[in-house]
Amino acid sequence: MASREAKGETVLVTGASGFIGSTLVRGLLDRGYTVRAGVLNPDDEAETDHLLALAAGAGGGHLSIFRCDLLDGAALTDAARGCSGVFHLASPCTVDPVKDHLNQLMVPAVEGTRNVLRAAKEAGGVRRVVVTSSISAIVPSPGWPAGEVRDERCWTDIDYCEKNGVWYPASKTLAEKAAWKFAEENGLDVVVVNPGTVLGPMIPPTINASMAMIRQPPRRLPKDTQPGLVRAEVGSKKLIALGLQVSPVEKIIRDAVESLKSRGFIS
Repeated sequence: MASREAKGETVLVTGASGFIGSTLVRGLLDRGYTVRAGVLNPDDEAETDHLLALAAGAGGGHLSIFRCDLLDGAALTDAARGCSGVFHLASPCTVDPVKDHLNQLMVPAVEGTRNVLRAAKEAGGVRRVVVTSSISAIVPSPGWPAGEVRDERCWTDIDYCEKNGVWYPASKTLAEKAAWKFAEENGLDVVVVNPGTVLGPMIPPTINASMAMIRQPPRRLPKDTQPGLVRAEVGSKKLIALGLQVSPVEKIIRDAVESLKSRGFIS
C-alpha cells in the first residue's frame, strides 16, 4: 500500500505507537494517506504524542487515534470500516512470568489476529491486509536441515517452544498460521512480513528490544544479528516486488546509533 501515492485512501494501522508502527505511520502520512492509528490506550501520551507530532509535520496525510483492543471485534470493525487497507502490527511481546502466558500472549496474538482479519472482511472495501509476523515464527526450528535457507516452508517448532517455555515465538507462529488459514477460507488478500532485528531512527519515546542490543557494553556489534541462519541471495525479493526500498545495513546501524545518541540512551 505504501509504495504508491494515496489519492485520499484511508488505512488502519494496529500497534501504531510501536517502533515499526510509528515508522509506518510516518511513511503513510508522507504519501498522503488518511491513517487511523490504533493504540491500546488513547489517553496515554506515551502512546500518542509522537504520532500526533508526525501528523503535524505530515506531507498531506491525516491522522486519527483509535482505541485498539484486539479482543474487541466490534471496535475493530468500526475502525476498519471505510478503509482500503489494514496493517496489523499489534501483538504482545513480553509476559510476566508470574501470570498466565496464555492470556497475556497467546490469546491476544492469535485471537487478535483473527479479529483484525474478520474486521477487515466485515468492514467491506478493504483490498489488502498486511500482517507483521516475526522471524520468531520461523525460528526456533531445530529440525530444519542445516545449511538450507529458511523460507515460507519453515515454521517454528511449537512442541519445542512448549517444552522450553518459549512463548513469544509460539504466539507469533500460531498467529501467522491463523492469518493464512483465515485468508484462504475467506478469500481475503493477505501479505505477511517476518521482520528480524528492527533497527533505525527512533520515533517512539521508549526503546525496543532490538535497539536495546546497541546499548549493551560491547563496542563491536555482531556481524550476524541472526546467528545460525543461512543468507539468501535475494532474501527480500518478494518485498522489493511490492515496492519496498531496502537500505544498506551499515546505514541502518549508523542511523540507529545516532538516534540513540540524540535521545540520550548512549553517549
